[in-house]
Amino acid sequence: MKKVQLGTVIHSLNTGLNPRKFFQLNTPDAEFYYVTIKEMVNGKIIYNENTDRLNTKALQLCNKRSNLEKGDVLFSGTGTIGKTVVLTETPTTWNIKEGVYTIKPKAELLDSRYLAYVLSSEPIKNIYMANVGGGTVKSLKMADLEKTEIPLPTLPDQQKIAAHLDKIQSAIDNKKQQLSLLDEAVKSEFVEMFGENPVEGGKWKVEKIASVVNRNILSVKKKFQKTDTIKYVDISAIDNISNVVTGFREYVLLEAPSRAQQVINQNDILISTVRPNLRNIAINPFNDNFMVGSSGFCVLRVNELCNAKYLFYCVLNDDFTNAMVDLTTGAAYPAIKDSDILAYPIALPPLGLQNRFAAFVQQIDKAKSIAKQQISDLQELLDSKMQQYFA
Repeated sequence: MKKVQLGTVIHSLNTGLNPRKFFQLNTPDAEFYYVTIKEMVNGKIIYNENTDRLNTKALQLCNKRSNLEKGDVLFSGTGTIGKTVVLTETPTTWNIKEGVYTIKPKAELLDSRYLAYVLSSEPIKNIYMANVGGGTVKSLKMADLEKTEIPLPTLPDQQKIAAHLDKIQSAIDNKKQQLSLLDEAVKSEFVEMFGENPVEGGKWKVEKIASVVNRNILSVKKKFQKTDTIKYVDISAIDNISNVVTGFREYVLLEAPSRAQQVINQNDILISTVRPNLRNIAINPFNDNFMVGSSGFCVLRVNELCNAKYLFYCVLNDDFTNAMVDLTTGAAYPAIKDSDILAYPIALPPLGLQNRFAAFVQQIDKAKSIAKQQISDLQELLDSKMQQYFA
């Protein structure tokens, strides 16, 4: 298959504008969105209340440089390099920052969807990542991206390849949507069983979290020898979107990070006391005697009064997060104390009702596990096909 440098089959490669010298973000009249790499999610632009805003003049300045149009391919050239988004419409309510590149393919030579898949594939990533430079924040120069060689079949073949990969990606997206709906089902069931705000509803007894947990959490020094191999869960191991522990790292205790301090059990609830607004909260799923958690967690181990799944959804509630954010201290290292969490009030329905809710969650978890495996299989298929097409 013919290979060409990217620069020979595109009209232009531009970037957005940095506000340093040209405009201010989040002015009182700012009603448009300033899209950065974090808004490039799974091939789409997704902004929210935390996305910075632009006023009309700033939007015009940004677009004068980026010139965003339908059919352009956005590419993240700094930080997390290699994210792509294909513009299906010309944006009118947002524009991009410096470091997000906009690529305009020559439509008669290069299909936009095909290009997006090419640039996000491992074979081509390996080529342009060799030119990445920088210190803490890595970046890829636009000139180096233009020099990157890509495979170039005929335009009809490009469109067939993109259509095939789109089908697989669409199946992945559908399964992810299924996961979101299952999560919503659990939240709905919680409200159905316990009310919108169980504490204020007056139906159940209210207790502080401290009364439903066992705080006898062993330190590693009391359980393990220095030569023992531990399985360490730190805050970065929590996916704060799905609120699950994604894994652990093994260390000989003598060489483990200094924050590896707390022995954790299966079904312990781990709540990060650092930056509580990020909601790094999960249940330890591992039934292993060598699990250790970071000292940055408040570990909640329920006693006979409470079901762990019920307490878990109590602390996932927005009211809990907002209350913890209000108690945060420290500017450089915003954090709460374990005592702040333990003093938080929760409703305490009869244990039998809590157990019914936990049984419902268990069934949902089984369905989620199947969906996650299907996503994993589909992603493996997608990666395999991209390797086949672009290697």
